Amino acid sequence: MVNRPHDLTIYIRQEGDQWVVDPNGGTVQPGYDVQWICEGSDVIFWFPQEDAFGQAMATRSSGQDLVVVANSAAAGRRVPYAVYVVAKEGFATGLDGNEPHILIGDGP
Repeated sequence: MVNRPHDLTIYIRQEGDQWVVDPNGGTVQPGYDVQWICEGSDVIFWFPQEDAFGQAMATRSSGQDLVVVANSAAAGRRVPYAVYVVAKEGFATGLDGNEPHILIGDGP
C-alpha cells in the first residue's frame, strides 16, 4: 500500500472554550478521501446523509483519525455532519459558527 497525503484533512480542535472544525466547507470530488483528526478529546461523528460516506456514525478516541471516501452518490451536494466532542459534552462548530459540512463536487 502506498502512503499518500489525504485529499482533505480536517482538524477538530479547541479554541478557547469552543471546539471548532477547521476547515469548514472543504470540497472533494467523488472517490477522494477525507481525514478528520482530533487531539484532546474522544469524538463521535454523525453523518445524516449516510450515502455520502457509506456510514452514519463513527467513534474515535483522541488522536485516532477517521478516514472516509466521498461517494459518487453524493456528487454535487453539500453534506452536513456533526461532531460530538466528549470532553465538551457538546458539538463542535465551524470556525464561522455554522454547522460543519463538506462539498462533494460533480467529478473530475
